[in-house]
Amino acid sequence: MNNDYPKQPINRASMPFRLFVSFLDRLQADKVTPTQRREIIVELVGIWRKKCGNDIFPCFRLLLPDRDITRVFQLKEKRLASELIKILRIDPKSEDGKAMLKWKDGASVGVGNFARRCRENIFKRQGKKEYSNLDLDQINDYLDQLALSSDKKGDAQQKIIEKLLQQMNAHEMYWLIKIIIKSMKIHLSEKTVLSCWHPSAYKLFNITSDLKRVCWQLCDVSVTVSTTEVSPFLCFKPQMAAYGFKDYTDLLERIGVRTFYIEEKIDGERIQLHMKNGEFRFYSRRGHNRTNAYGHSYNSNGSFTPFLKGFVNDNIKSIILDGELVSWNETEGCIEGFGLAKGAMVNLQDLGEIFGVKGVRSFTFSEIHDRDNDDDDEEDEFQPSNYNRPRDEVVDRWKRAVETAMFKANRHGFFLVYDLLYLNGVSLLAYPLRERRRALNAVINPIPRYLEILEQVEGSTIQDIDKRFLEIMEKGGEGLVVKNPEATYGLNVRDNSWIKVKPEYIDTISDSLDLLIIGGYYGNGNRAGKLSSFLCGLRVSNKEEEDEFLDEQSVPKYFSFCKVGTGFTGQEYELIRTLFDGKIFPYDPKNPNLPPCLEMGSQTPDIWIHPKDSIVIEVKGSQVNYTTSYRANMTLRFPRYSLFRHDKNWRNAMTINQVHSIQEDSISNRQKREEELQKAKQKKKTAVVHTKKAKLSVITTKTDPTHFTGPLQSSILQNRSFYILSSQRSPTYMTQEDIGKLVQTNGGKVIKDYQNLQDQLQSDPKSVFIVADLHSVAVTGFISKQPQLSIIRPLYITESLNHKELLPLEPRHLLVSSGQELYYARCHVDRYGDAYYNTTTSISDFQSLLGRLVPSKLELSNNPDEFHNSLKAFQETFQQIFHSDPTPRSLIFANVVMYFDFEETTLAYISQGGMINFDDEDEDYPWMPSKLVCKLDAKTELSKCQNYAQYGGAVITNNMLDPNLTTIICSSKDPYRARALRGEIIEHFGSKQIYFVNTSWITTSWKEQTRLPEEHFPVPNTIDFTSF
Repeated sequence: MNNDYPKQPINRASMPFRLFVSFLDRLQADKVTPTQRREIIVELVGIWRKKCGNDIFPCFRLLLPDRDITRVFQLKEKRLASELIKILRIDPKSEDGKAMLKWKDGASVGVGNFARRCRENIFKRQGKKEYSNLDLDQINDYLDQLALSSDKKGDAQQKIIEKLLQQMNAHEMYWLIKIIIKSMKIHLSEKTVLSCWHPSAYKLFNITSDLKRVCWQLCDVSVTVSTTEVSPFLCFKPQMAAYGFKDYTDLLERIGVRTFYIEEKIDGERIQLHMKNGEFRFYSRRGHNRTNAYGHSYNSNGSFTPFLKGFVNDNIKSIILDGELVSWNETEGCIEGFGLAKGAMVNLQDLGEIFGVKGVRSFTFSEIHDRDNDDDDEEDEFQPSNYNRPRDEVVDRWKRAVETAMFKANRHGFFLVYDLLYLNGVSLLAYPLRERRRALNAVINPIPRYLEILEQVEGSTIQDIDKRFLEIMEKGGEGLVVKNPEATYGLNVRDNSWIKVKPEYIDTISDSLDLLIIGGYYGNGNRAGKLSSFLCGLRVSNKEEEDEFLDEQSVPKYFSFCKVGTGFTGQEYELIRTLFDGKIFPYDPKNPNLPPCLEMGSQTPDIWIHPKDSIVIEVKGSQVNYTTSYRANMTLRFPRYSLFRHDKNWRNAMTINQVHSIQEDSISNRQKREEELQKAKQKKKTAVVHTKKAKLSVITTKTDPTHFTGPLQSSILQNRSFYILSSQRSPTYMTQEDIGKLVQTNGGKVIKDYQNLQDQLQSDPKSVFIVADLHSVAVTGFISKQPQLSIIRPLYITESLNHKELLPLEPRHLLVSSGQELYYARCHVDRYGDAYYNTTTSISDFQSLLGRLVPSKLELSNNPDEFHNSLKAFQETFQQIFHSDPTPRSLIFANVVMYFDFEETTLAYISQGGMINFDDEDEDYPWMPSKLVCKLDAKTELSKCQNYAQYGGAVITNNMLDPNLTTIICSSKDPYRARALRGEIIEHFGSKQIYFVNTSWITTSWKEQTRLPEEHFPVPNTIDFTSF
């Protein structure tokens, strides 16, 4: 494959490994700033150019081992620990052996740092302090041998590690181990490293993902390359689809065209197929070369290319296709799920049986046909019976062998093509998708079930998208992609010209799940040695199962269900660890020693906890999938933590039957949506008077599925209808079903679907109440559908029932309101927000009243730190005593540490009607056209929001790298500034969650008088020039 790369530069010498280690030590030192790290890399590059030469690849592949796709060791921590234990003759059951094998456990020094624990044990037994005489070329030679030995049986890798261990001291081995496991953790990005070598290096790497190509192609600083074109056998990063839209209306606004393309989103491996003069290359999305497995040519030993002959006409000499490789199951006649695409390729064991080979290993065609006979016993294990046959006969037999192996496996590779990027010497990236698609249909000759063009339909309405989405979901598909037919192809771009639609984006499970934590997993990096994710379980609910599975203390049986690791704040992690302190036990797969009330599947935790000692958390997810990895035989897809359920425990956590019911309701909701579409079509056909078409979006609600027949507690809500969109979050939690039952038991009616709501609004709109307590997807969709209607909070219902009459509406009762509704609501309260009808007599009334007051006097210290601590203590006490709703404005942003970015560096331009991105590190912008340059001043907007934040209790910091930082506020008109900051933030904070929000988060939270979720206010991707 070397002919795919530019000519390799020749070095004069190599760098001593001990000198390279000294640079790594400096990079890892404490309190090293990003600027200082860059200066260290500049020094390293300068020494290399002066002493070694222009081939920096031997250095960079060690400095950035995780970016070197040419070398795979297949040595993770546990296996590498086993090899070192054998070499050092350490008892695996000893303290040192356990420390290496279970490097995430314990509270000793080095927990979570595998390389450090290895260094300590090596130094104990070696004691060598002097450094080796090895240079980087020699180190790379050893590592190449280690990678090549990864698929060999025996102790081949162990012998190589032992040779290195004999020559190197413990500290050198420390860094070598980090290189082998590809986890340097020196807070150094490839952008910093590559930009120190060549101005265009990072741009080229961002497209190709190939470190070797970048180093060789840009060995000379004076060389320039194009980063906007493609050519055969040069890997690149493909265009990706955007996601995260609010609803279908928002999706159409982002796409920005009247007519669009709709394609099914395929659940496979993203592959780019390159062909030139009959030679093939296959590259994955991350730049991995799959050609050895799939085949170099029609006559190769690959598992895929022998079946592609004739897929293009003879006049096509070179082509690049973009698509998805999936697994086709011949028996079932369907596409199989993700993960089987690569497995659908050649099964070497089956081929070995066909060829009569014992002890099969990875082999190539040249080993079958061109090998010389020798006396090596290990090599003699491979003696194909067709060794001396003509090449064509061997190829035919190989093809038949592949076909037989695939038949045995009942599956084979199936390439679904959806874009054409290069044709006969011409790059097509600058052509619109409509033209590329037309060319694709003209040049491709589909080969059924091996290579076909992905079906594409045109759409122009929301109904078109929803109809196609339902069709795909019914067939078990993953989702769809909506594409702009006028858009060009962008390398390594994720923009709104492609937008993917998946169930978790628009149709998540309407109910949250209350799950009991039954286990946990230790984390890496900043969370090393600490619990970072949790195994949740479901309660066995059937009567006969409870009788059978209860233990001696009558604790119900819990089956493992899903793993949750997202959504937790740092404080919530600490709270869980505090609650679990002294109550958790290590889980040993060989000797689980679990209590009878717990059962795990193949997905096992690092620790377990007894249900009586555990807590219940609320979890959201997209859908329930069936699996054998968990004991419940199902799991939650994309689970994310929502909140603690202090009102629940192990006795009343969610059951298996309840989850089954939710899954059935989810399927029922999809069927209802399809029925609504059919009704809308029929209504449109028969309607005489055509009204203005309203914007439709996804509205998924869940109301009480049964008609209420129980006794009435009152008739306060008689002749009133309620359409419930969400649960109640404050002051107490209530599910949608609980709210519905409360309405029905007091004489009200619950509207069950959107069609009935429309009928009710037409007949008696004043009797209808829309109810919600948060801005969920369903609420957002409803607002876009019915913007003229107000939405009340469930609090209004409970307060009316407490007063035994329907109360006049107050502003705090309204989640969303029309102007007229808000005006009348304000007429019912005084200037302080107190209702005229309400007499304050009870303790709860006084608490609510005081909760809306701002203290007029505080004993404040002149010392800033004491002042801040006093204010923080007051705020915490205030919140604990008075659970007011809405939150006092002086507490909205309590405990939030904000950084306001006042930089004025945004430059953007429009070219040919579209937005063009640029590299924010280029200071002079020599390529900037003079058509339109907008320099945005965001100081006024940010200053105003900073005043709101300070009054709302936020801590304002002028240091963007403040260790307590939680949120960065950027101008809503300045997206590129936020994009420029993210790299530095990620490099400094690692995996810590830092929110990037626009100023609307502060102003809207202030207006709503509560702190809204930061995720709803991201910095936009492009600038709206119509506002200037």
